[in-house]
Amino acid sequence: MVQIPFSGIHKEPGKIKDVYEVKPYSAIVYKEGDSVIAENHKGRKIADGEAGVDDAEVIQKALDSLTPNRSWKEKVALIGDFVINNSLVLDSYTIFKVIGKIRLADGVNKHMITADSKTDIEIYGELDGNRLNQTADSRGIYLYNCQNIKIRAKVKSTWHHGIHLSSCNTAKIFTIQEDIGWTAVGLTLSNDVFCKFIVDGFGKTERHSGVKIDGGSNIYFKGIVKNGTGNGVDLSTVNGAVKNVVVDVVSENNYRGIIVKGLESTGNNAEDVFIYGTYRNNEEQGIALANVVNSKIYANSYNNGQVNATGNPYGIRLYGSTGCSGIKVIGCRCYDIDGTQTYGIVEESNCDYNIIVNNDVRGNVTRGISFAGANTIVRRNIGYLTENSGTATFSGDGSKTQFSIAHSLVSTPSKVLVTPMTADAAGDFYVTADDTYIYINYSSAPASGTDNVKVSWYAEV
Repeated sequence: MVQIPFSGIHKEPGKIKDVYEVKPYSAIVYKEGDSVIAENHKGRKIADGEAGVDDAEVIQKALDSLTPNRSWKEKVALIGDFVINNSLVLDSYTIFKVIGKIRLADGVNKHMITADSKTDIEIYGELDGNRLNQTADSRGIYLYNCQNIKIRAKVKSTWHHGIHLSSCNTAKIFTIQEDIGWTAVGLTLSNDVFCKFIVDGFGKTERHSGVKIDGGSNIYFKGIVKNGTGNGVDLSTVNGAVKNVVVDVVSENNYRGIIVKGLESTGNNAEDVFIYGTYRNNEEQGIALANVVNSKIYANSYNNGQVNATGNPYGIRLYGSTGCSGIKVIGCRCYDIDGTQTYGIVEESNCDYNIIVNNDVRGNVTRGISFAGANTIVRRNIGYLTENSGTATFSGDGSKTQFSIAHSLVSTPSKVLVTPMTADAAGDFYVTADDTYIYINYSSAPASGTDNVKVSWYAEV
């Protein structure tokens, strides 16, 4: 790639600024009157045609003019708005940059930008999939079996995926998307991916997830996904295991905020998934894990169960035919102030050996926490007291042998410790408890006195 010569488009004052935004380049495509023109870096014409009719053909000829079998990157730059009636196919070591916008023509029903088994591809610019005028699968960007990918693109109104990487490795994606027909960002059997996104509106053509992984490892997702008909984030193992995934997302006004689902019966596990962020005002669960192991949730999931919830409007749900184990739910805000979220955190049957601690589960309609695992640890959660302590003071009357203390725990404690703090409280006694009270039962009534029977107590479920 070389510096820009001042010929052709470069002589037009209004184009100079845009040209300098894309220099250096190996080929450039621009419009002049009713023509679309492609030139090489020397200002020599590669191809031309009728603007709005031959845009795809001229752009593809510019792409095809790059050095064959190269091992270095070359750039094709587009300046202006273009309408394409065919897919644009990228080769290895290509930088494709749009200053303007590419729109898919009516009824094309093809992917806008594609590459198959290529490496070192960079894509920049804005794509409009013209969704309402397509009738079949068309995606903004579809890359198959590619590696070393960089995408920084605004994508809107695609009939199918906004961006879809299948069997790809090592990618960085920065994208803003809206009005997407199916899934905004989809990764199938792809590894080593870093993705930041803003997605507003998805599942318009059919109910699909905003951001989806179907098999992959070493993936980092961060962004905002909202106003969709399906799950905000979907980590599925239908085509392969999901492992070492970090999700840090604001997911709101979707069906579920996030779902992670393993299929252990096929060997496709979901494990080592780390969930951060905020999941709120979704139709069903904010966070749902099914058949997942050895993962962590440090997130906020609240006020879910919005719109027309049909069941299970929880903050966090652990479930599945083979259950969840080794899940740490720590420091999460799973409260409800709208009267729509029935439970803050639910662990269903087949789940065990999980840790649920230090969460805020106040205000849920039915209960803060429900858990099934005999070995699951539930401790120190606000709004779901499983341990409590204090002091209690009574006045003996010489005849009363039983004194009660309200423990405020979620159920009958399994462990109670009572320690006398005064001489009159130090008689022979034993302790019983029910769902509401701890009972101190003396063999002989403490002596009469004012505030002479004082004890400290500790209880846990």
